[in-house]
Amino acid sequence: MSAANERLAERLKDVPSDVLADLLLKLTKGNPALKRHLVAITSDTQDLISAVKRGISGIKRSTTFYPYHQAHKVRTKLNTLVSNIDSIGKTKPSVAFELLCELHTCEDFVVQNVDDSSGFVGQIFKDDLPSIAASITSRYHDEAHIKKWLGVALEKDRYNSGCELVDAIASTVPETVLRDLLASTAKTVASQPREPLFESRELAFVQRRLLVALGETEAFIACCTYEGGMVEPDIVTLIQMYKDHEQQHLAQPWIDLLEQSRKATRERYEAQARELSNRLTEQTALREASYVAPDYRSLFLQKPSEQTLKVLRLNLSFEEVESVLDEFVHDVEEAKHHTTPAFRVLIAAGRGAEAESIAIQRCTIDHAPPQTWNWLAKLFEAADMPLGATVAYRVILENQLESRHTTGFYYAKDYYEALWRLAPLVNDWRSVTPHNEYYAAFCARYADKKSFWIASEFTFSPPTVSRFAGGKKKLR
Repeated sequence: MSAANERLAERLKDVPSDVLADLLLKLTKGNPALKRHLVAITSDTQDLISAVKRGISGIKRSTTFYPYHQAHKVRTKLNTLVSNIDSIGKTKPSVAFELLCELHTCEDFVVQNVDDSSGFVGQIFKDDLPSIAASITSRYHDEAHIKKWLGVALEKDRYNSGCELVDAIASTVPETVLRDLLASTAKTVASQPREPLFESRELAFVQRRLLVALGETEAFIACCTYEGGMVEPDIVTLIQMYKDHEQQHLAQPWIDLLEQSRKATRERYEAQARELSNRLTEQTALREASYVAPDYRSLFLQKPSEQTLKVLRLNLSFEEVESVLDEFVHDVEEAKHHTTPAFRVLIAAGRGAEAESIAIQRCTIDHAPPQTWNWLAKLFEAADMPLGATVAYRVILENQLESRHTTGFYYAKDYYEALWRLAPLVNDWRSVTPHNEYYAAFCARYADKKSFWIASEFTFSPPTVSRFAGGKKKLR
């Protein structure tokens, strides 16, 4: 304990007990684990016995199903019961052993009502209970009582947790108890039909663990022999039984048989691996023989995109790629409507000038939706192609002004401003009307669109050219 904790412990001794009690009770409201611990250390043996009996009865009566994310609640309850049984065993081992065996019979109820995918709940029946049982039977030696309650615990064992219980107590209980348990268990197993190739009878594995504990090798061999002989885990157990009883000469034949079995299994697996490898080789050869190179040209022309363009360049020569692109340019020129992906592919392929030419040719005859021209304008502007962007913005602007919906004029001013922003960047107007000439014609054509001019000139002033003759007062 650290010095600080020692000082705190000394100070707590001077605090009145009722104050500490009130403090602990307040802390237990938000800390169930603390409450369980306080109950355990303040309860006498009779209180613990009553609590365990109530807990076991509650498990058997419960019909609530606990999904995976709530399984920890059941584990907490079981841990509390196991801890209480351990505490009871220090003063009343006979009662503790009875409660332990009763709790062991609850495994079926728990498994049916809990999604124990992680195995944490089942671990209590396979690890914790056997450990406490061994601790109790090492101090308590009433053979009749132990035999009676072990019979209760091992009456049914659907999940084979009884094997761990037998292994744990085998060295702490008298041999007569084990033999009586073996007799009753063997009778139960013999009353069930036996499968010829595998074991499915209840308590059959408990019977085997009892035979191991008693060293009954011949009976163990009889229990574990099927039509195909003994399986490897049972052979390993039998060899260990012989070694525990210092009968190496009897273990050696089984060791040789185990080595032969493993060798045969290894050879069988190797043969299967070779067969599989040969099949894969044959299938690969058949695929290679029937392989037809894909038509990258058709693939690109059917689904033009930057990805198919990349595939085209990876698999064809430069001259072949250029030939396919020439064909693609012709298809775009002849298309009824242009599409944004087609122009994106042309720009990515280094055919930006041809893309601009197609846009210039189609701007007056193509009736594509305005949104398509909007995407096209942004595409040209991002590719540093101001002429193509100007053509696209002119189409969108005129489309907005030709419509009867004046609400669109507010958005049209953005395209109007874009024309002024791009005009200084164009070096060669080619067949497109230069900006100043276009602006003069534009003003004359749409002079009556007062809502548009108010919206545009309130937020944007052209640098040099004005639609009005003379000056104009600034709008306030």
